[in-house]
Amino acid sequence: MSRLLLTVKYALLGALFLTGAWNCRKDVEEFRPYSYEPSQSSIQNLLGQVAAPAAVSTFILKGVGQDTTLTTASGVRVVLTDPDELFVNADNQTVAASTCQNLQIEIIEVPDKGDLLGQGLHTAMYPDGQLLETGAIVHVQASCDGAPLQLLPNRELKVQVPANALNNDLLAYNGQLQGAAFLGWQATGDAAYLAEWVTNGTTRHGYELYPSQLGWISAGRPVTEQTSGFCVKLPSAMTGETAQVFVVFKGLSTVATLVYDAGSQSFCFDQAPIGYPVQVLTISKLGEQYWLGNQETEIGTNTVLQVEPHKMTEAALLEYLKNL
Repeated sequence: MSRLLLTVKYALLGALFLTGAWNCRKDVEEFRPYSYEPSQSSIQNLLGQVAAPAAVSTFILKGVGQDTTLTTASGVRVVLTDPDELFVNADNQTVAASTCQNLQIEIIEVPDKGDLLGQGLHTAMYPDGQLLETGAIVHVQASCDGAPLQLLPNRELKVQVPANALNNDLLAYNGQLQGAAFLGWQATGDAAYLAEWVTNGTTRHGYELYPSQLGWISAGRPVTEQTSGFCVKLPSAMTGETAQVFVVFKGLSTVATLVYDAGSQSFCFDQAPIGYPVQVLTISKLGEQYWLGNQETEIGTNTVLQVEPHKMTEAALLEYLKNL
């Protein structure tokens, strides 16, 4: 065989080999080192759709001057006692409820961990970051003819929240905000009482709270086990501008939000209780594409967990989060 024919023969074999190798190559999800636009607002908008519309109950009252009990479809009750001496406006002036043509009371319930994420909440105390196991979380807001109200000093509401499993050693907490950002929970010094009440002929069991301010309130107790640092590393394109990372505790109503550290290029939480099984969730958006990371582990000492997210459509991601 001539040298020319041998050259042509091996060239064709090489081309066929390369073509076959290319056709048999497995699909690989790549994180290209582009400079992606910040996508936190998109992620937050997505999370905002997780909470069920039924979790929000709005009551419109007119000229109410007597004690009034408001009850949501799920059995949450808010009791307004002596409403003409209950509220104050932004100028610190008493607002008699009976003078309001539209006294609006809004109650937001947080029945599960998906709703926690959907409402932009976590269960860490502020400012020390210690985690709480929560038994009930609700948000109560009031307005008179569109103007926001707060409670008068030394006044309080009675709030009853149904719960499936009850603990008799929970305390009451108030949520702390900075603008619209949720910072964490502060103890009020009051107990969360066990209670029983009847709604539409059905006996309910749950917690009874007496908040002296409106907004987020909860019943909970600190998770007191020894803690350690816990970090999650994602591909380099997924940073504090393009991703959010959560640790969801199994068997507890406890969720931690991890904070991005640019130095280590990882998301971290420094008070993770050791020995707890958890589910690590990462939600990222690069360009128009969402990515979900989902990995189960147990918190150890100074853990650094590498998570490789996978592509997911917005609709599929939303459905997944609703079923947490």
